[in-house]
Amino acid sequence: MKIRKISSDSTFKKQGQTNNPISQLLFNLNPRFTFENFVVGPGNKLAYAAAQAVAKGKNPYYNPLFLYASVGLGKSHLAMAICNAKAKFSQNHKILSISAEIFLEELMSSIKKKDTSFFKERYRNNCDILFIDDVHFFAKKEFTQLELRRTIDYLISRGKQIIFTSLYPPEHIKDMGEDLKSRLGSGLVVQIDPLDYETRKKILIAKARAKNGLIPEDVIDFVAKSEISNVRCLEGILNNLFARAELMNSPIDLTMAREEVCKVVTQRERKGYITIDSIKECVSDFFKIKVEALASKSRKKEISLPRQIAMYLCRKYTEKSLEEIAEAFNKRHSSVIHSIQVIKEHLRRKDKIGRQVNFILFKLEGKIVNNH
Repeated sequence: MKIRKISSDSTFKKQGQTNNPISQLLFNLNPRFTFENFVVGPGNKLAYAAAQAVAKGKNPYYNPLFLYASVGLGKSHLAMAICNAKAKFSQNHKILSISAEIFLEELMSSIKKKDTSFFKERYRNNCDILFIDDVHFFAKKEFTQLELRRTIDYLISRGKQIIFTSLYPPEHIKDMGEDLKSRLGSGLVVQIDPLDYETRKKILIAKARAKNGLIPEDVIDFVAKSEISNVRCLEGILNNLFARAELMNSPIDLTMAREEVCKVVTQRERKGYITIDSIKECVSDFFKIKVEALASKSRKKEISLPRQIAMYLCRKYTEKSLEEIAEAFNKRHSSVIHSIQVIKEHLRRKDKIGRQVNFILFKLEGKIVNNH
């Protein structure tokens, strides 16, 4: 089965523009995320059972299915597993898996073109299963929320399945209309809790086996006891251990494991301590400007450059989304993306601005050390 992955560049392509009938039905599905390779534990047992029930079409009341959890706990994996299971057992299902950000971009593109017919065709008439990832992204976007409400009503009334994931439960998503909150929570809402020790250990063993790698039991035990619940972080630690062992031509041991876990824990502490406000203060102090100027409309270089640096640092040192960072500086999220790219280039070139950024980085790191 061929699965065609779409991007915003392929927005609004009419059905029939491809010769593959299956690829017309499946969008952005990642075949790696299945029920078979999902590790079940106490914290995700209910979510796993609910996802399987939806995949088997057992209960029409589980619609929409709303999964929420912190980053890296497997909510997107389960949602994608539903889509993959549906695709496997029925090639007639029209499945659309999309991020909230792409949904917004496609809606805005249709409005800009003054033609919403392709958008409505894609998300309503040509969709049996709709999965939208990170639905909390729609906070403060009133028009998009309105369109999403209409889409939900249309699909539900025709018995189509909807799946949402979010960092927060519907009632706790700030700046989201009550009408939309009620629709998001009208089906089954399930939380995924942080991973316990045994589940972390199972995940590490499963990931190591998938990579055909051998890791000593004491290393697996040590990493599992680190209380790192983010599955991507756990996999990152394993990847680094395998890479170091290969490059250094030495076996994986506890010393390596301690160093890799320390990197993750230090980064986590760093992000917990440094805030957008503390970054603003540090940057404004360095450039001798008022903190308020960073969120002003001024485009003068003496203001725009510090603002770009501050945005870059916010992305590096906090867990705030692009939208949240943009809001803190009264800019669009595209401005944050541009600023990050600009500052990364200066750092790469090691020019004067790059050296200034490194000095500010040094000051921020110093604050972390002095406060631990």
